[in-house]
Amino acid sequence: MFLTDKLGFALLSACFVLQCLLPLSSFRRTVKVFWIAGGVIIGGVLMYWASALYWAWQGNEVTRFFLPPYQSSDYFLLYVRRLFAPWIFSLVAGVSLAFVAHWLNCYCRDRFFEKGEAALLGLCFFLAGFPTFLWYGVAVLLIGFLLTGVYAAFHWGRAPLYYWWVPIAMSVIILEQYFIPESVRNLFAL
Repeated sequence: MFLTDKLGFALLSACFVLQCLLPLSSFRRTVKVFWIAGGVIIGGVLMYWASALYWAWQGNEVTRFFLPPYQSSDYFLLYVRRLFAPWIFSLVAGVSLAFVAHWLNCYCRDRFFEKGEAALLGLCFFLAGFPTFLWYGVAVLLIGFLLTGVYAAFHWGRAPLYYWWVPIAMSVIILEQYFIPESVRNLFAL
């Protein structure tokens, strides 16, 4: 498990603890802090890795020829793209899903989500990382389907997933790291 994956899991763990401890109105504001913290922390680690790689290449007699003035800077940027691409992809997916969920909820008069739940959904997709958020989407659909079936069977109304988003994301990260073979995970490499 990479450091960025561990940091995403740690942020989700802290988010879950605060979700259980804080009142609902306070926690909604806290989700914004987790969005910012996730972007800054994971982005900072990725920038550190990219700069460390640059200086390692600069100090080596062979790899310094991959850097300017021997090569264009495009070569290094395309190489470093491998570090950033999965997290940029998960950030775009998280922001997009949060926006679509919020818009859909407003359009349908709060039919699908609680207030602030869309931001939490997007945060979980972002912090799960790529390709883990693909497994997360499948797990959420399955658990949501089962929970909706139980609620419909007992006529309890709409099945709330508010307290399920973060534990499912944490569980999928663990399952993906320890139970899904690396050969399957490599199919999704960017």
